[in-house]
Amino acid sequence: MCEAACIRLDSLDGMELEAEARDGRDGSILHSTMLKVFAKQIGNSCCGIQSSGMVLNALYCNRQINNPIKILENLPYLETKMFDYPETLRVTNYDRVETEALGCTLDANILKAHGLSVQQHNIDQLSCSEFRNTAVGGLSNPDQGIIANYFMNDVDPSYPLYGHHSPLGGYHRGSDRFLVLDVWKDTPESWVKTEVLYKAMNTVDTETGRIRGFLLASA
Repeated sequence: MCEAACIRLDSLDGMELEAEARDGRDGSILHSTMLKVFAKQIGNSCCGIQSSGMVLNALYCNRQINNPIKILENLPYLETKMFDYPETLRVTNYDRVETEALGCTLDANILKAHGLSVQQHNIDQLSCSEFRNTAVGGLSNPDQGIIANYFMNDVDPSYPLYGHHSPLGGYHRGSDRFLVLDVWKDTPESWVKTEVLYKAMNTVDTETGRIRGFLLASA
């Protein structure tokens, strides 16, 4: 198995990790609904909106028992639809998202406005082990979703020098990697070593002066 910090989901190694997580190998986890609703962002600054929409879509799908294929064809919380909801507009609008970098705070407010319970974790308040345990617990619960806020270039030096938001889609215990469902248009979904993701979150958002971290949202 490749020992690189990131393993692309669409590579042979990445697909092997996905298969093992889907099978629950050694306690590995795959949030399969999050993968089903995954889509790349459209707006340049809409990673938080798209990530929030994915979490809302995944939890919405998990509550439906009839005609799941039809539901996936008509997901209610796509990025292009998020600003049609009064719940979203109570806390933000498209112009604000495109011009302000508010880290996890705005995403938490959006998710709360849509009725979710949200725990916001600044990563410097947790050890790497505590982050791992908390995130694995969230991924184990189909009624929860996780959004990580991290500095992209610390995940992979070929990535842009930007802060970014993306949901987590799984955990492979044998290689100690989280599946980061990267919503940016030009970077791949990847299995990222836990210590690498932790360090990428343990960075300062220069717009807010706050340490980055992650959100744990519950239906």
